[in-house]
Amino acid sequence: MAKGSYPLGGAAPSFAMQEILLYCLQVTISTNTYIYTGSSGSYTCYTSIGAFMSDLQAGRLPAPNGALPPFASGEAVPDIIIVEPCFVVVALSSPDQPTLCFQATGMTTGADCSNKYYALTEAGTSSAGNPTVAYFAVPVVAPASLGVADPYTLFLQYISGGSTILYDIDPCLRNQGPG
Repeated sequence: MAKGSYPLGGAAPSFAMQEILLYCLQVTISTNTYIYTGSSGSYTCYTSIGAFMSDLQAGRLPAPNGALPPFASGEAVPDIIIVEPCFVVVALSSPDQPTLCFQATGMTTGADCSNKYYALTEAGTSSAGNPTVAYFAVPVVAPASLGVADPYTLFLQYISGGSTILYDIDPCLRNQGPG
């Protein structure tokens, strides 16, 4: 488990974005299960994260241009797989906890990865008033031969019986480009 305390880096350096990866993470609290829904995918038709986020928040996203990379079978929390410079967008939903959202600190890494992942930004709001979407930049991707798997923690919360319940999950960022 990452339980990291390292923030993502500051403003992203200028880079040639190849795609935007949308990970629609559905968290079922009652069964402690996590899946990326069918609306997840790779978007190559956008030239800016701002335009993508605007369309996402307005419910105007077209179908993805491609599927997400495959996940290991039986992964308790599916990892995020990065194969080229991109923005990664994580959108939360829950069939049994409609108030699911990010905590004030939405994501940290288990080691200092501030020179790999930049500009964590949170958007959208749940009925609890906290963000339900987070995105960050990945301007450089490691060669696949290095097998990079950076543990990170998503810090979530939901309201149950009038109380705020803190919840976290610990997948990895698999930074594995060509080579």
